Amino acid sequence: HAPRVPAHELLQPIDLTLPGLPEALEGVRIAHISDLHVHRPARRWERLIELASAIECDLALFTGDYMTYSRHEQAAVDVLARVADAVRPQYGRYGVFGNHDSATLKRLVQEADLPIRWLSNAGYAHPELPLDLLGVDTTKARDSDPFRALLDILRTDAGGVSGTAPPDGKRLRILLSHIPNLLPIASDLGVDLMLSGHTHGGQMRLPGFGPLYNSTDLPLAYTTGLLRYGQTLCCVTRGLGEVHLTFRFWCPRQLPIYTLRRGEPGGENVKGMQCVRKW
Repeated sequence: HAPRVPAHELLQPIDLTLPGLPEALEGVRIAHISDLHVHRPARRWERLIELASAIECDLALFTGDYMTYSRHEQAAVDVLARVADAVRPQYGRYGVFGNHDSATLKRLVQEADLPIRWLSNAGYAHPELPLDLLGVDTTKARDSDPFRALLDILRTDAGGVSGTAPPDGKRLRILLSHIPNLLPIASDLGVDLMLSGHTHGGQMRLPGFGPLYNSTDLPLAYTTGLLRYGQTLCCVTRGLGEVHLTFRFWCPRQLPIYTLRRGEPGGENVKGMQCVRKW
């Protein structure tokens, strides 16, 4: 049997330590919402919406795959809208789209005027925090190239990311990317923290072995958890839904709540992938 996780334990508090964290961001809390994969209305979404309304956070960041297959778009938008309304971060909601999110879903999201600022291959300098947010879409569109998109964002004055620096001169740069494969290039381009999903933590794991598959080019040891490449950290959440098979085995759903702290992140500052912490 897979371990059964009570709904309230979906909310997993995690401290993230970053050595260059601006003083003004110490203690900032980020809700990371990813991989809903909505098929149809279900009781689990009612529980999630109830939990979302109780989340205490400063930012809510959404990293894609709100639907699974075509004709699921409207159900996905309905759930996403209710989740976004329920969570009430002080400094806003920001999101990107994933490989399962269709052009129809993106259109419906825009028409629904959800309270999420979409960073579709764009950057945003937060006006109240020493924080630059970058976002790349990883949809199945022919012209979807997240690697090129990230390069373009950072070439054009960081895509509009040019906010005023605080007294210590530091701003944190966070990248939202549905797939975690971008970590090496994100590190080379000076991203401090990257948030991703996509892997579902493997969705099915064998006790004592781990995941059998993660839908990425990453080795199975880097399927989920806190990754490090150089000075850049990447949080890969297990997410909230499933694809293909609508169940999980030994791999509970997860909605992490990160608290930013100044400190050493663990691991080594080398040009190679490391898993600093598993979850």
